[in-house]
Amino acid sequence: MDYLFLPYLKSDDPLTDALRRMRRTDSRAIVLEHSIDDRRFYMNKAVVEAWSDGKSKCSELPDTEGTKLPDLGATPNVPWPPPLHQLGSWTSLETFLEKQLVAKKATYGILLPRPGDVRPTALVISQHESDADKIRNAVKYCRCTNNKTHIEPCPPASDNKNCFYCSGIYKCY
Repeated sequence: MDYLFLPYLKSDDPLTDALRRMRRTDSRAIVLEHSIDDRRFYMNKAVVEAWSDGKSKCSELPDTEGTKLPDLGATPNVPWPPPLHQLGSWTSLETFLEKQLVAKKATYGILLPRPGDVRPTALVISQHESDADKIRNAVKYCRCTNNKTHIEPCPPASDNKNCFYCSGIYKCY
């Protein structure tokens, strides 16, 4: 099990906010709350391509590009394990979260924020360390400041360097 802290956005937030927050936090993904019971994460490439295609709101990110994030919090049927100070280790909490992921047949799940909360960051749990590493180590995607259609992976493009096609500068996410 592993975890990630990713920028958390709502459907009505502008895509430019998503790009800005990915850049500021050096994140390769965002978490988007479409509705109180539908939260998904989107990789940087999907966000950059949506912006390049002229979309302006996070709600315009296609569902097919996002990975659904089931809520891993405790419920009346699945209560939290005993308090950690009684256990002496994180093992019980990790076991609880792993069981939640297995029960929901999910590779990733969201623990915070709780549905309806407004927080700038989401805590995403992955079933395996390698799953979290896929997001952390994903290739950055760069967009040109002059022409929205000039998008390149990094490398060969790099942040604050000249666009290959025009006089613009690349910004990478």
